[in-house]
This record gives sequence, structure tokens and C-alpha cells, in this order.
Amino acid sequence: RARVSASNPIGKGFAQNVFEGSHESFMQRLFIGNTSTRFSISFGKHSGERYEHGMIHASLMHKHKDFSFIVGDHSLECGLGTLLASGISFPDMARPALRADYWSTAVKPTTSLIEHPNFRGISVMYQPNNSIIPLRAGLSISYRKRFAYRNTNGEVTGFPTITYARTESELENRDGVKEQKIAFFTNLQQGMHTGSIAGLYQYYDSEISPQSNAIKEREQFLISMDYRYGTNAYSLSANALCDKRGRLGGMLMFHHEYKYHHQGVIFRYFDSRLYSPLGMSPGRYGNPNNDIGIQFLVNGKANSFHYALSSEIYSTVNIPANGFNHKQGIRSIFQISRTTKQQMTLLRIIHELKSQTNINQASESDWRCRAEHQFIGSILRMAFRAETHIVNQGNNSRIGYGFSTEMKSMKEKVSPWFWSFRMAWGSTDEFDTAIYLPESGLPGQLLIDPLYGITKMLSLQVRYSMKNSSISVLIRQKHKPRELSMGSGWMEMKGYLETECHVQTDINF
Repeated sequence: RARVSASNPIGKGFAQNVFEGSHESFMQRLFIGNTSTRFSISFGKHSGERYEHGMIHASLMHKHKDFSFIVGDHSLECGLGTLLASGISFPDMARPALRADYWSTAVKPTTSLIEHPNFRGISVMYQPNNSIIPLRAGLSISYRKRFAYRNTNGEVTGFPTITYARTESELENRDGVKEQKIAFFTNLQQGMHTGSIAGLYQYYDSEISPQSNAIKEREQFLISMDYRYGTNAYSLSANALCDKRGRLGGMLMFHHEYKYHHQGVIFRYFDSRLYSPLGMSPGRYGNPNNDIGIQFLVNGKANSFHYALSSEIYSTVNIPANGFNHKQGIRSIFQISRTTKQQMTLLRIIHELKSQTNINQASESDWRCRAEHQFIGSILRMAFRAETHIVNQGNNSRIGYGFSTEMKSMKEKVSPWFWSFRMAWGSTDEFDTAIYLPESGLPGQLLIDPLYGITKMLSLQVRYSMKNSSISVLIRQKHKPRELSMGSGWMEMKGYLETECHVQTDINF
């Protein structure tokens, strides 16, 4: 898979010759192998970066009897994911209660160009196929250099999720911090009981800034224990997380299922001084740290109607060392949809009431509502979406609203041609009320640009498939009639019109 992307006009950084890289971006991926041995490599470059400084991820995986070996970039999952990165990313709003039943244990190659949760080194996983007691165990030893943000004292303040390196200063510091990781886990299952234990040791060879909330300390050691008891009707999961200084955190999760109806409850607490660098919290999808909350989740199906409800009460435990306030709030999501063979209708309402103490600021009420209707035919699929976003704070009210319509062909398996066309329009008072409406990108590409101010968007995609290969072209155009420039920083461009072109080829040998 190879993708090249370019925009017109050229951004400010290139027009002023500030950056030495080319203005296009690209992504290339190659996978070769079979069920026992597989080699994968991903290479990508962002706009403005030099070619030799693109992001490279590669791994070689081999399976032999009960063992799996990976050399290169890989990720680890264990239990509920509060220590080692879990597979939880975007919440499934159609089935939120199933998150209370989530459990994952694996070692797998990394194919994403997002490097934060990666291990770079050697890993091994043991999983006997014919054992009476299902057992999994894994070990990873990782050593790599990472680009880091630094303050004027040379102390590390954080790491970018995706490494950009365009200026001379960024290029000099790109490989300036050595990171060492040792991780292990073991997972044992016996009947309806499943238990696991995992540990992570992490060390950096640079001084860490006291204000660096995302790293905390130069040397870290954390250990987690997970337990799950499950039947066909319900499951109970518990997790405990502890660091080398004895600071505690964890979750308690309950899930019940009756026919097509699911209910779940998640309670979580993480000490304000505890930080899990790779974990994910199923409640708010962030790194477990300085957080307490309880969440109720319900979803189900009645005839052709699907419903889902999630309500969450959360609060920070203490005022963070690099912060000024104590945040707390209530966040609720309600969704109902109806699906038939030819139509789908959806209504989603998200409301969040946020308050911050210790500062003179009123509570903030945030409403977001989306309505969607789709026609599903044998040749064509059409989707109409409308969304509004309202933020109220004291006597100040801000509003945004937007619409989109999308048409795409449905005969890709019969015809070698596939096409899609999309129009979108949005108007908001400011960026805080931006509208996010999904759109169809190229295979493996996620596109969901915010619409703010007054924005018009058009996109056209065409794909042609030939036996084991395909070529795709996507053209997008963004128009902001009341703006003299678009973007900010090095990406800023003069004018009110931006055109993007993405070309991608996929080949299977």
C-alpha cells in the first residue's frame, strides 16, 4: 500500500523556505509472509519533513509451535488495558455496555505510524495449543531513541504522538532521548475464571521536567493485576494498578446480558500521583491518572430498533501539579437507530456538564446532537447527516451547526469501479463549537476534519480494482469564504481555498 498526498496552495513554511522538506506527505506499507512468518514495514512522511527523516516502523514475526517471536516494532495488550496498551480506541457508541466485558491479551506487530505505545526490540509470547489449562505469557525488551520536547534547561517535557521533524532544532533533538522498556505478562484461564499479572519497567537517560505530567519520573515501574469471572449471562472484572511508590488505582466492571439487552457498570479510581504511560481507561479513553468516576452503560435491540445509553460522573482526585483547577462533570450519550434492508435512521445526543472549582468560572454545558438517514440500494448508498453543537457558559452561548450528504456506489464486488461524492457545510461561532461529520477516505485512511467558522467542503473519490490490485484517487476542496488565510503556523496558507489530492495503490501478490 502506497499513498501520496499534496495540497495547494503551498503553506507558509515552504513559501518562505523555512523548512527543507517537500510539501507532500506519503505513506507506504509492505507486508510479506504466511501464517508462520511475516515481515511488515511502514514508512511515512509528513509535509515539510525531509525524506530521510520519515517515520519507519518494521517488524519480523515468526511462529513456531507454542511460541511467537517478534523482532522490531510491536505492541502489548493485557487484561483490561490499564497498564499495557489495550485495543480500546474509539468507543462503539452502538454497544457501549460491551466495553464493561472487554478483555484482551496479545503481543502483535505494530502497523500504525503513531509511535507512542510502541515497543522496539524483541518480544516472545508463549501460548500452548494443547494445554489443559489455557495459559499465555509474554516478554518484551525494548530499546530505542525518541524525539522529545525540551524546556530551556534541557529537561524533557513530553513526547509527540506522531513525530514531526522539520526545523533544524527538531531534527537535532529527534533521536535525543534513549528509552528502555521491559514488559512482561502472564494470563491464566481456568473454567469461568481468568487472571493476569503484568509489569512494566521504563527508563530514560535524560532529566525529566517536574512539570512533565505525561512522564512523571525518569525511572518507572508499574505492576497490574486483573481478574475476570464470566458466565453466559454476566461477567465481573477487577483491576489493580500500582507503581514503585505504592500509589494505587484500578477499576471494577460489571456486565450483564439478557437476550439482546446488555447492561454494564464501570467504577474507576486512579491516584493523582499515579501515571500509566501506556494504559487506557475504558471510561474516558485516556491514560489512567488523577481520575475517579462511575459510568453506567446500556444497549440493546428491540425488533429493528437499536438503543444505547451511557452516563458518566467523573472528577479529578486533586489539582494537578502543573494545573490550576479541579475538574468534575457529568457526561451522557443517548443513541437510537432503526435499520432495515434499505434504510437506516440514527439520532445521537451527547451532553456534558462541566464545572471547575478554585477558579472564578461558571459551569459549562455542552450539547451535541446528530441526526442521520441513509438509503441503501443495490447500486447506490446515500447518507444525509446534520449536527448541531451548543456550548453555554454563564450568560455566554455559542452555537455551531453543519450538514453533509454523501453518495457512494454499492457494486464494487461486481464492477471494478467504485466512486463516492460528498458535500458538507458548517457554520460555527468559534472553534470550540466545531462540527465533526465523518466522511469516506481511502482504504485505511481516517478523515474527519472539523468544520468551524463558515466552511464548505467537496470531495470526490474514484477507485478502480484489477484482480489483486487497485488504484484510488481522492480530491478534497475546502472553502472558507470569509477568511484571508487558512491554517496556522507553518501550515498557514494565504487565501480562502485549499485543494487536496490523495493517490493510493494497493497490490496483493
